[in-house]
Amino acid sequence: MFIDDLKILLIDSNFETRNLIKNIVECIDDDYEVTCIETAHQAINIIKESPDYHKCIFCNYNLPDSDGLKFLEELKTWHTSSIIAIYDDEPSYKKAISLIKDGAFDYFSTTEISSKK
Repeated sequence: MFIDDLKILLIDSNFETRNLIKNIVECIDDDYEVTCIETAHQAINIIKESPDYHKCIFCNYNLPDSDGLKFLEELKTWHTSSIIAIYDDEPSYKKAISLIKDGAFDYFSTTEISSKK
């Protein structure tokens, strides 16, 4: 067990990617709680209600209603202490630098996930 009762918010519009990441996380520890949602708007509403409930946020860079950088900027207004990791199926150094400078803990390619299936 790494962290007791870790609450994770997973934001991705792709059902298969959400399930893959959720299953990987739950294999690490059964006590981890993963909340899956599809849009940045849904995420912001959840975070507004309880800014520090989810200790970790995994977010796809390409969401139907936002991108990772805009989401991260809006998230900072709610002063969450959550660790934020953003992943992308079209990664770039420019995005990585912008996201890390704006407070993302990590930025990685989904090809890193799918290649380990």
